[in-house]
Formats: sequence, C-alpha cells, structure tokens
Amino acid sequence: MDIIKIALTGGPAGGKTSVLNAIKELSVNDVDSKYKNIIHLNGKKIKLITVPETATELISNGITPVEANNVYDFQNILFGVQKSKEELAEQAVRFGYDADMCLFIYDRGLLDGRAYLNSKEEFERLVMENDMEELEILDQYDLVIDLLSTATCLPQKYSLENNKARFEEAEWAKSIDYLTSTSWVGHRNLKLFRSDIPLQEEIDQVINHIKDYITYGIKDNQEKYLIETDPDDFYQYTNESSRTIQVNNKYMNFGLPSYLDTILIKRTYRDYSTYFLQVVSNRSNKSVVIGDQKIDEATYSELLNKNEVIDEATKTELSFIENNHLFKVSFYEDFTTLEFDRDDVLSLEELPKDVRIIEKLDGSLDKSLKNKEKVLKKEKSMLI
Repeated sequence: MDIIKIALTGGPAGGKTSVLNAIKELSVNDVDSKYKNIIHLNGKKIKLITVPETATELISNGITPVEANNVYDFQNILFGVQKSKEELAEQAVRFGYDADMCLFIYDRGLLDGRAYLNSKEEFERLVMENDMEELEILDQYDLVIDLLSTATCLPQKYSLENNKARFEEAEWAKSIDYLTSTSWVGHRNLKLFRSDIPLQEEIDQVINHIKDYITYGIKDNQEKYLIETDPDDFYQYTNESSRTIQVNNKYMNFGLPSYLDTILIKRTYRDYSTYFLQVVSNRSNKSVVIGDQKIDEATYSELLNKNEVIDEATKTELSFIENNHLFKVSFYEDFTTLEFDRDDVLSLEELPKDVRIIEKLDGSLDKSLKNKEKVLKKEKSMLI
C-alpha cells in the first residue's frame, strides 16, 4: 500500500484547524466495508488517518509550558509524545485496509518545536537526546503545508478566539510564524499558503494542492533563474533561519523510455544523509515527478552498483525565507540558480538582495549540467 505523509503546519490563526476539518470532510464511511474515513479520488480509495496537535492536547489537559521548569523541558516532552504518536499511527497500516493508499495528515510535525525554543542549539540538543537527526526528521514527511498566520499576512484580522489553548499576542505570533516557517526550510516539497485571502479560498488551494500531489505527483512549479552572484553575497541568509543541504543527483540507466529520468538522490546535512529514488517524466518542456521513494543507504548503494550512471549533478542548496517568500539558491560548480514558487507573483524588489538575473529558465536544471556553457546551451531552448 502506498503511504503519503503530510505535515500541516503554520503560525497561529493561519487557518490550520479549518483546513484540517475540510480535509476530514472529504472522507466517508464505506457502506460496503468496515473501514471508515475513506477518500475516493480519481478511482483510488484512500484511507485517511489524522494525528491531532500534541501541544494543544498537552496544554488543554494541564501540562503547560508555563508550569514547566523551562521551555526546553516542555518541548522535550512534546517531542517525545509527538514522535510516539506518529510511529503508532503509522503502525495502523498493518491493519490491512481495503484501500489503494494511506494518507497521514499530522497536525504539526516534529520540527515545529524548534520555533518555541530559545536557540537553534537547543533544538539540536533536543533532537540528539531523542536519537534522531534533523535531516532524518525533515525528510520523513512527503509534503509540508505551511499556512502563514494572519498576524503576518493580515495583522488586523488576527484573533485569538478560535483556540483556547492559544495565548500568543499578535507580534509574538508573527515572530512564531516566521520561526515555524524557517524550521521547515530545506524540505523537498514545502509549500507556503498565505492567509490574506478569504478562508474558503485558502482551504480550496490547500485541498487542490493535496489532490494534485496524490493524483499527479510532484509538479515542477518553480520559477527558475540563472543568476550572477558571488556566494559571499548570500552570507546574510546563512544563519539560524536557513538550511544549507548538499545534494547529489545521479541519473541512472534503468532501461526506461528516453522521456523518463531515473535519479538516485543523496541529500547531506551535518554529516547525515538521506536517499531517494525518483522518476521524472519530461514531456512538452514539463517535468513531473511520477515516482518518489525514500530508500535506505544499502538500497541506494545496491542500485548504484547494479546500474549505469549516465550523468551526475552536484549542488549546494541554500533555502531561506525573505519577505514571506520561500527561496532556494543552488550553487553548482560554475553557476548559480534561484528558485521560488511560481504561484508567488514577485517584483524585482522582493527578490533577495544582490541577485543579478541572467536568464529566466524553465525545465530541469540538473541533468547534464557540467559547466555554465552547457547550462546555457541546454536551457536556452526552454527560455520563457
């Protein structure tokens, strides 16, 4: 059975509760079987399992950060409970559901606690004490949906009335919103949703994003630019609010049709690596990830040894948030690219400082990119 794990996160009053309720309303109880919470989508039967927010559960039942010895102790308890809830929920797959897919929706994920600690170092200590690695946590979710707070997008709309366990003031909520978003930067499929639109429109956007992911896989929805810059220009973004991940993509010969790329991906952060097997369809200048599977190191090595490597691309990805927009700067050996969500309509003034655009690109930037001249030759045919 296919499994999709989605972390639903965001700052206070970003619409998370309303979105989660709308997702639940998509499911029905099958009259022909004993199974409940089934979503029917394009001929697929999808078992929906939701994992409620741990912080609200703890606070509502008397375990509060105010009464703890310090914030770290509370977040450590929260992390342990959240980790156990996720692991136990995922064991439910063993029940043998009569479904094609199991969809897990987590009301906040394990990285959210980072926003409430005093420093990045405290979170690193917390992760270590729980025998985990930060990249391991980041990459265990297939999709991360971040609902920006109205305190950030529409301050006059912000209110505290829809959750009694919430005690954030508006300015603090705005700060927490930013810290929550930056806790997830570097995730392969992180999507930010703004809350300065009607709530139903926001809900529809999120639901459609999830449906598209389930139906079509990961669509290339990034604006891509070849830029002229010096890595030193981005030191201002290399801080506690960013992540720098080393990525190596090996293009493999698995005997598939020529329009399909099979890629072995290795991601490394602080000497810890995660591995993925990805299949990308390239047709009509459009790239769609139709297969994306997290694999262990042994499987990665086995596939690497048994199959031919056609090409390889190595880059350093710097991910950060500026002006409520998610940016990714990729440093290759001889050139640099900038990416951001195509749904974001940005002016030049909203781009990161010191960015000098050379070309606007479309399509894959990784395959067969050995030097800057080859990039320009390959990508000029796909210029917008």
